[in-house]
Amino acid sequence: MIFRQATPHDLPTIYEILEGAIRRLGAMGVDQWQHGYPNRERIAQDVEKTVATVAYESGFSSPQYFSNVFRKRYHMTPQRVAKKPFDQKMQLKNRK
Repeated sequence: MIFRQATPHDLPTIYEILEGAIRRLGAMGVDQWQHGYPNRERIAQDVEKTVATVAYESGFSSPQYFSNVFRKRYHMTPQRVAKKPFDQKMQLKNRK
């Protein structure tokens, strides 16, 4: 199995998976995701996020500062990591 970053082309499949999970969780009495979050709009927004958006949402004052901190910690740029398959990103996460 190959994991990769989602694209707008993937949204119908993502919605299908998410909606199935929401139904199953609700049927099991699990409250998670039963109140409209995440929804289609939020998922579409997340797929479109740039490194700059992630930087600001993570509390960094600028994308440049975020990239510098990221590069010092992981020895590569966030842009390079965004292009890696998901399984390689998880290896990076586990290196902390």
